[in-house]
Amino acid sequence: MEKKILLVDDEPSVLRVLDMKFKNAGFKVLTASDGMEGLEIIEKELPDVVISDNRMPNMSGIDLCVACKKIREKRNFLFIMLSSYASVTSKLDREWVNSLSDTVFIPKPFSPRNILKTVKKYFADNEERV
Repeated sequence: MEKKILLVDDEPSVLRVLDMKFKNAGFKVLTASDGMEGLEIIEKELPDVVISDNRMPNMSGIDLCVACKKIREKRNFLFIMLSSYASVTSKLDREWVNSLSDTVFIPKPFSPRNILKTVKKYFADNEERV
């Protein structure tokens, strides 16, 4: 079964780079330009992984992560939070994100290759748990 990745970012260039990386790796890729659109897609599509920017219009990545809590209780998925404001994003926010099950904080600039490795490791680890 093809794994679904949802990319949520208000920067089209980030969406393009990650879209290409994950499609080339064999994933089905969905995209959203803000957290509200991302939440709608999550509710309809139930992706296996959500990769979201933190600072976006309408709904931040942290707010999106919180809004997904009930959905993730029924069907968990990996949530990767990206932020170019790593020095500005509070340490408390980063610690909170990293304390959640299957949630990872990655500062921008990031390596698409490292994000792909994180996703592949998540799937490998989950196959071992089954």
